[in-house]
Amino acid sequence: MAVDFQNYALNTNVQAGDTIVDKDTVKILENKLNRSEFKIKIEKQETKKGIIAIVRICGELDIYTHKLVEEVIQAEEMKSCHLVIDFQNITYADSTGLGTLIGVFKKRQNQGAASFDMCFINVGAELKKCFNVTGLTKIFKVFSTLDEVIKYL
Repeated sequence: MAVDFQNYALNTNVQAGDTIVDKDTVKILENKLNRSEFKIKIEKQETKKGIIAIVRICGELDIYTHKLVEEVIQAEEMKSCHLVIDFQNITYADSTGLGTLIGVFKKRQNQGAASFDMCFINVGAELKKCFNVTGLTKIFKVFSTLDEVIKYL
């Protein structure tokens, strides 16, 4: 299911932690930090292996935003989905933000979701280097595009 986010009306009074859910289960969170605007957009799509949730994070994935990210991807309606994290609009990621993704992955696997996948797409060159050096590519599958993930799943 594709959603035209440009035509999706945002509530300008959204505060950190608020959630807007429409009938297509698209969530948009806004966290208005002093230094930047932060958004999470989720689009669900059916694949051969089940439902995937494409999580598009816009802004910084760091100590200030990691709780919002965790809250969204740990939500009950996300538990039956494979996760695809889109890094295209992530302007900065620190160890807290990346640690949150690792934590969610481990929690899901410990809850018995052995066939659960968390994949990354649109990861920049510098972050890819970081993933290789730290061994995160052994935990997460990194793809260039969403089409590659869909073929994999």
